[in-house]
Amino acid sequence: MPSIIADCPHCGAQKVGFAFVGEKPISPRSIGGQPRYLELLQCGNCEGGMVALYQRSPVAQHATPQSCSSDPKQFGYTVEDMYPKADRPRIPSHVPDDLGSFFFQAADNLKRRNWDASGAMSRKVVDVSSQQLLGKDTSKFRNIKERIDELANRSIITNDLKDWAHEIRLGGNEAAHDMRPFSETEAEELVDFSELYLTYVYTLPKRLSDRKARSAAAKAATT
Repeated sequence: MPSIIADCPHCGAQKVGFAFVGEKPISPRSIGGQPRYLELLQCGNCEGGMVALYQRSPVAQHATPQSCSSDPKQFGYTVEDMYPKADRPRIPSHVPDDLGSFFFQAADNLKRRNWDASGAMSRKVVDVSSQQLLGKDTSKFRNIKERIDELANRSIITNDLKDWAHEIRLGGNEAAHDMRPFSETEAEELVDFSELYLTYVYTLPKRLSDRKARSAAAKAATT
C-alpha cells in the first residue's frame, strides 16, 4: 500500500504520512491519452481525509497509483491537485511583525490541537501589544492587567475591547499555569478574541488612515 508525506489540512501536522485508502478512476479517463485517478488519503496523525488527483505518465511503472509500493510520484505519476489544501492561519493586516508572529503561533497551535500553547500565545499578543502601545510609560505599570486598564483610560482601546483583552489575559493565565488542561473551546475563543483585538487596534485604524490619505491625494490632484 503506497503512502505519501504531506501537510494535513485538518490537524495542521507538517510532513505527516498519508496512507492510500481508496481509489477511483475518473471520467474523462485521460488528458493527453493518460488515465487519471482520484485517491482517498488518510492522515496518520488525526485520521482526517484528503483527496488527490493523480495522472499517469507514459513511463509509469504500475497500472494505478494504489498499486505502487510507495509514493506514486516515484513511479511515473504526477499530482494534478489536492484538496482540501493546508491553509496557513491568516494574520490581520497592518499588524506589527512580532505581534503577527505571536498570533500565528496561537492560531497554528490551535489547529495542531495544542490548546495550552495556543492560549498562552494569545495572551502574549495582548501582553506585548500593551507594552508597545504604552511605549516608555510601560514601566509605570506593574503588570498586563494595569496596562490594559491604562490603555482604556487613555482611549487607546474601547471599554468593550478592554473586556476582551482581560478575557485573553485571564484565559492565557489559565492555559499557562492552571493544573487543568485547557480545552479546545477555550483556546478557540482566545484566538478569536485575539484576532478581533488586532483588527480593531491595528487593522481598522490603518485602513481608515489610508483611505483618508487617498481621498486627500485625489482632491489635491483635481485642484
